[in-house]
Amino acid sequence: MSTLLNSLTVAGETMLLTRTVSGTSIHLTTTDASGNARAAILDSPDRSCGAVPDELLDKRWSPKSLCGRTWAAMADGYDDHTHRHIDRPEAPICQNCLAVIDKSFPTPTPDDRIPVLADLAATAVNEHGTAEIVGVPGDQMNALRQAIRTELRQRFGFSTRTGLLHDLVTGGVC
Repeated sequence: MSTLLNSLTVAGETMLLTRTVSGTSIHLTTTDASGNARAAILDSPDRSCGAVPDELLDKRWSPKSLCGRTWAAMADGYDDHTHRHIDRPEAPICQNCLAVIDKSFPTPTPDDRIPVLADLAATAVNEHGTAEIVGVPGDQMNALRQAIRTELRQRFGFSTRTGLLHDLVTGGVC
């Protein structure tokens, strides 16, 4: 596949980076052989900006992203969060699309230090009502979040929520 498409390959399958009408997230869209496929861009009669590569007009993409949302356009080079032009979006940010492709990867082995971090997080929640752990590797986030929730449930007898943002895991009293 050409590098013209804003796409990436996951577990051997090429996926198109797409946006919904609201344009707040970059989603993943797979190919569709059912006859409902659409092109990466609309075939516009106005091609005054230059030639449109044929692969962008090839009707092979599912009308819905992996998370089930109908997409409006191939992801372009505009970042809605920073309001700056970027050369090319490089990765999806839709948590639901990412959860679907996570199933393609083997489950990581939890780090031996996770119980220690969960204990420290529960102590911080008890003393301050919240805890933050910075620098958590992506493959360890789910295991750490689960361990924190389990530790808090065992200590205090109620369920809690954890959150994450980039490499930051948070936990607290709900």
